[in-house]
Amino acid sequence: MAMSAIEDLKLCSVDITAAFINGDLDEEIYMKQPEGFHIDSPSKVCRLRKSLYGLKQSARQWNKKLHSVLTELGFKHIESDRSVYIYSNGEVRIIVPIYIDDITPASKSPEAIDKYVQLLSQHFKCHDLGPTRFLLGIAVERDCSTRTLKLHQSQFILDLLEKYNMSDCKPVLTVRID
Repeated sequence: MAMSAIEDLKLCSVDITAAFINGDLDEEIYMKQPEGFHIDSPSKVCRLRKSLYGLKQSARQWNKKLHSVLTELGFKHIESDRSVYIYSNGEVRIIVPIYIDDITPASKSPEAIDKYVQLLSQHFKCHDLGPTRFLLGIAVERDCSTRTLKLHQSQFILDLLEKYNMSDCKPVLTVRID
């Protein structure tokens, strides 16, 4: 985030739909047939060919799949943080931090980001959420003219006040007495 503010990089948010079901399984896993879906007899089991939410392997298999796709697209992960990938080709540089299925590409070139998202959507069902406004529940406000970026959770605080019926409370100054 700091780098995007300092270097005036464009930030975009991309969400991968149902990410964990994209992972390929390395081992044989069987499951009972889901309720209401029975082929032959209900006692038969199904062999999974793709990962599912709830499997212990799901997160790892999704990570392996995403890594192979990004590598195929020319990205390399940085050694200090395996969840950050960088693509660099001449003038074009894209930094891609990843948090499970939330991807936030940053680049000086909006066209490069659009091309990257288009290539990614050939492999996974993606939702381009446009310029980054929220990231992991934290609001992101940018002022590109001053190259500043502000992170806050004011909506979260308002939601908490509402949840505990305190949205109409009045602030009071508290002073510590030693």
